Amino acid sequence: MEAKYIEFVGVAGSGKTTAVNIFIEEANKIKMPAQARKIVDKDTLFRFKIILKIVFICFLVPEIFSLYFINLRNDFKNTPHVNKIKRNLITRMIIDTAIIYCMLQKSSNLVVNDEGLIGKLISLSVIAEISSSKIYKLIRKLLPKYTILTYIN
Repeated sequence: MEAKYIEFVGVAGSGKTTAVNIFIEEANKIKMPAQARKIVDKDTLFRFKIILKIVFICFLVPEIFSLYFINLRNDFKNTPHVNKIKRNLITRMIIDTAIIYCMLQKSSNLVVNDEGLIGKLISLSVIAEISSSKIYKLIRKLLPKYTILTYIN
């Protein structure tokens, strides 16, 4: 079975984007088509497909909404803007997941991401009270079937 999605995970500044760029360049040299996660710009049709995919994801994984209501860890309850950060992480996680699935449907290329679902869930688990079992369940439901995770340290 071939991986169709590769996610690079690591702390900020660890070199994920650089590693992704090198990986894509080397993969293409050996005729293994690979592309980075697409940045959504003015492609209206692609935006519409993403919106439909978001609705589909929310329908299939309704527990994703419970993330918006999880409590913050005591260490972060008095941190300014932490609730906004939590909402942004969750929203970006849903959107990124939709973009990945849309790209996988559209192409036979490997799709490579320098910070996707795992990174956002890890960041979320640092600031909020989310159990490892809930993280695991979300990963199993949201990650594409053929995924390779690569840790950069």
